[in-house]
Amino acid sequence: MKKIVKFFIILFFTIWFIDCEAKPKRYKFFFPEEEQSTLLLGLLSRQNLEITNYGTVKDKANNLEWKRCSQGQGFRLAENDCRGVVSGTLYTPIDSGTFGAIRLTYCNAPTMDCNQKALPFALTAPEPNANYISEAYASCANDRTGGFTDWRVPTLPELKVFTLGGKNALYDIFSSTVQDYYWTSWSNEKDPWGKTAYIVSFAQDKWGEENVASKDTRYYVRCVRNLP
Repeated sequence: MKKIVKFFIILFFTIWFIDCEAKPKRYKFFFPEEEQSTLLLGLLSRQNLEITNYGTVKDKANNLEWKRCSQGQGFRLAENDCRGVVSGTLYTPIDSGTFGAIRLTYCNAPTMDCNQKALPFALTAPEPNANYISEAYASCANDRTGGFTDWRVPTLPELKVFTLGGKNALYDIFSSTVQDYYWTSWSNEKDPWGKTAYIVSFAQDKWGEENVASKDTRYYVRCVRNLP
C-alpha cells in the first residue's frame, strides 16, 4: 500500500513540474513565432506602397499618402531618413532619439471647440476669430511637403492600421518614428465634456495601444493626405 501511495505522489509532482515548466519562445527567421503573422502582414502590405523622393509613402491599398517624418523632423533624400532637424524646441529639448520631432496639442483647451460636433468628432479648422487653436491641426494644414496643401491629422482607424504591419516592417520605412504616443484626429466620443481625444502608441512595450489623453497635452503627429 505504501508503495502505491508513494508512486502516486511521485507521479503528481512529475506532472505538476512538467505542466508548470516555463516554455521558451520559439524563433523562426530570427523573430518569435507569435510575431510571424504580424510581420507577414507588414511584408505583404508593402507591395502596395510607393516610396517617393520627397519624403512620403503612398499607400495605394488604402488610398493614402503618409509623411515619412513626424512633424518637426526634416527629410534627407541623400541619407533617406528624417534626421535633417536635430535642434530642440521649447517643448522638446535637443534629443538624438527624436531627431527634431515636436510635441503638439490637439487643442489648447480641453473642450469640444477644436473638433466637429457630430460623429466621429474629427479635428477641424478653427472658426474665424476663435480664441482657441489646435497645434496639431495647424501643423499639418500648413505643411507643404510634396507641394500639397491637404495634409491632415490621421483618423483613429488610419493610425491603428498604420501599426498592424508590426514594428519591424514600420521601422524599415519610418525609421525615425518616436517611440511614444501620436495624436489621431478623433475626439473621444465617450467623453461628454469633450476633454479628451484618441492617441495611439508607437512605443516598444505598448505598440499599437489605443488610449485617450487630455487635448491640451502634447504628443507627436504624423500627417497624412488622401490620394486623388
